[in-house]
Parts: sequence; structure tokens; C-alpha cells
Amino acid sequence: MFKVGQRVRALKVNPVTKAKIGDTGTIIGMFSILPVVEFDRDIGGHNGSKTAKGKDGHCWLMEPHWVEVIQAPEVDGKEEVVASA
Repeated sequence: MFKVGQRVRALKVNPVTKAKIGDTGTIIGMFSILPVVEFDRDIGGHNGSKTAKGKDGHCWLMEPHWVEVIQAPEVDGKEEVVASA
């Protein structure tokens, strides 16, 4: 289960983008079961979704098995324990 604020790394990418395996970003929202990821660099994507706005060109809806969580969001100064999909 993904959560907004989690840092993720791409394990697979859509060939229509400039994203590369290993690129990192932050989950800025969910679209059904798909995490909306705002990547740290411009990947030739979009600006997120209606409810999750990010930097233009930095965002993409990722299949859950295309990303892995590399850092959980902090809750009250402590890292929240979460399970990746």
C-alpha cells in the first residue's frame, strides 16, 4: 500500500517518457490503485492529476509493481512504518 509522501525508486518505466530505471521521486497522490509520482527531474511527463498537482513534466502515474518505496514519510518526527506493494 502506497502513501502520499513516500519516496520511491523506478523499477520499470514507460518508454514514452524520459524516465530511467533508478529515477527517484515522491508519491503526491493516488489515482485508483496507481501512485502519482512526482519525479525529481523532468521526465517528459505531465503535472499530476486533478487532485495531485506536481511540477509540469515531472509526474507520471506508475503501475504499483514499477516502483519500490525507499523512504517512508515522517509522522511526528518518526518514520512511519509502511509496506510496499
